[in-house]
Parts: sequence; structure tokens; C-alpha cells
Amino acid sequence: TPDGPAEARASDVPKIPPGTVARAYFRIARGFWGGPTRRRAWFLITGVLVFALANLAAALGVNRWNRFFFDAIENKQVGLVYLGVGIIVLLAVASAAASVGLVQMRMRFALRWRQWITGHLIERWLADRRFYQLNIVGGDASNPEYRIADDVRLATEPLVDFLIGLTNAILAAVAFLGVLWAVGGSIRIGAGGSEHVIPGYMVWAAIVYSTITSLCMYFLGRPLIAAVESKNTGEAQLRYELTRVRDSAENIALIGGDEDERLRLKETFGDLATRWIRVIVRQARMTWIFNGSTVLSPAVPLLLGAPKYLAGELSLGELMQVATAFAQVQIALNWLADNAIRLAEWFASAQRVVELRRMLENLEATIGRHGSDTTVVLGPSSDDAIHFRDVSITQLDGKLMI
Repeated sequence: TPDGPAEARASDVPKIPPGTVARAYFRIARGFWGGPTRRRAWFLITGVLVFALANLAAALGVNRWNRFFFDAIENKQVGLVYLGVGIIVLLAVASAAASVGLVQMRMRFALRWRQWITGHLIERWLADRRFYQLNIVGGDASNPEYRIADDVRLATEPLVDFLIGLTNAILAAVAFLGVLWAVGGSIRIGAGGSEHVIPGYMVWAAIVYSTITSLCMYFLGRPLIAAVESKNTGEAQLRYELTRVRDSAENIALIGGDEDERLRLKETFGDLATRWIRVIVRQARMTWIFNGSTVLSPAVPLLLGAPKYLAGELSLGELMQVATAFAQVQIALNWLADNAIRLAEWFASAQRVVELRRMLENLEATIGRHGSDTTVVLGPSSDDAIHFRDVSITQLDGKLMI
């Protein structure tokens, strides 16, 4: 090793602040969008956007069909009712086709992106004997195989779902808020002997209702990220312990360490179970809000639109169109809160991938390699003896031993 202390120890790499995890992960993953894979990346994301727009168009068609069909029922127009049956069948086929295309593009995009990130990490892991060096320095980069195999998957698939889901949510919110504004119209409310007109009252009702449910989900689910990260760490530790027992099976059998290993594995899983309980408790609290909102949400637009329907200002078809648009807006605006668990899973896995990348980058300073002249070079011996030339042995902190 070179003279002087190593610059840093890999085991001493500081924990990544939560606010920088997303930026750090994107710095790793953005290479998929450049170089040899950029054409495939842009083709797949373009396909995702095309099918997402087709899906939204089908949803708007179904919303418009509600008005057409229920107006036909209200007016007892049998011919239009049968026509509505044929239209909804065509809309169902179109919606299914758009969904199939979106699923295909989404899954292929996630797979190819994961393939690139995995290949990138494996290349860095195997380069310059880093796979061996990690075993020496230990620290936070334990179980690199788990991080490469599972954490990359868990950090890529939910991220793709998140980006596509967020895009769908924004597009759907804009489109169906427009429907609520146009069809729901305004409402007159009498108070204190005067009459007040609220334009687009269905839009404001949808936003207020969604804000209340989202805030409740946020405050109840905020501790979930740390709980999921802790649970994933426990899962990795259990896997590591099981792998260690398998690899050391002969030694354990020779020294009769079966009972010690059994107790150690039992303790490891007990710790994992405790971490799982924390996740279960927080998820159960969020279920109160989620299920309650799911039951109440379809009734809210009907209750709000009932006065205008009874006053003859809305037809039955328009009332049903408003109700379905209100439900779509709720799905869109509550999307972030509804996916809090998956976002927590992504955050925890992305942090572990980022930590591994930082550990690999830090290894050169850790081991103290500053040039090719510090590498051990093997050469032939003229007298069949072993000779050591210009060898220095230091501790990890750089302290010279020999």
C-alpha cells in the first residue's frame, strides 16, 4: 500500500440523507437513457405514453357513455339503450387493448432498465477485485449480491410504476376535473336572506375531499418509510445468515455448532418479525382511512348532485357522469397516498443500491490504491524460491505494520 493513511474507510461512509436518495439513485440510473441503450429507452417510454393516453381516452369514453346510457333509461328510449350496450362493449375492448399495451410497455421498460442498472453494478463490483475487497472492509455494504439481485428490482419496478402512475394521475385529474366543471356546473346556496353562487362546486368538493383523505394518509403513513427500510434490512440479514450457514456447513458440523446456529437464526428471525410488526401496525392504521374513503367516495357526488337533479337542473345521465368523473378524480388525486407503501419500499431499496454504489466508489481510497505500482504483481522465480520485494503491510487506517 502507499505511504500514509488511506483517505477513508468504506465502512465509515456516512448514511445518505433521505432527501438525497432520489437524486443519487437517478444519477446511477440515468445512464440507461444515454449510450447504446438510449434508442430502446426512448422507444419504450414513448410506447408507455401512447398507451397511457389511449387508456385515458377510453376512460373518458366510458364516462361520456354513462350520460348517454342513463339519459336513455330515464327517457325510456329502448333503441338507444340497446345502442348503449353495443357501445360499451366496444369501449371495453378498446380499454382492454390499451391496458394490455400499457402493461407490455411498462413491464418491458422496467425489465430493460433493471437489466442496465444490474449490469452496471455487476461490472463495478467485479472490477479491480472489488468483490473481494468488500469482504475485507465490511461495513454497510454487506450482502452486495442481495442488493444487486433484489434491491435493484425493488428500486426499479416500483419507480417505473410510480412514474407511469403519476403521469396517469395528472392526466386523469385534469381531464375529469374539466368534466366536473362543465357538467356539474354551479350551485346556488341561500344564506342569511341572500343567495350565493359557487361555480364548479363539484371541482372544489373533489379537491377538498381528496385533500382531507390525503393528509390523513400522509400523517398516518409518514413513519412507514423508516419501518419498511428496517424490515428490508432484516430480510437481508436473515438471507445472509442462511447463506453463511450453508457455506460453513462443514465447519459447523465438525465443531458441533448446530445448536448455536439454530439459536442465532432464531434470534435473527425474531428481530425480523419485530420489524415486520412495525410495518403491519402502520399499514393497518392507514387502512382505516383508505377503506373508509373507498366506501364514502361514490356516495359523495350523488349526495352533492341530488339537489340539482331533484330540481330538474341535472338529468340522470348527467348525474351519473358527474359521479363517475368524481370517482376518477379521487383515484387520481389520492394516488400518491394510496401508493405510500410502494413508495416506502422503493425508498428503502433505492437507498441500499445507492449505498452499495458509494461503497464501490470509495473502495479505492479504502484499500489505498492510487496507481498500478501499488498492486501485488506475481512473477517467475529463477531459483524456485519465494521472494518478497518492496512489500508494505498497513492497517485499514493506513498505520504501517511491516
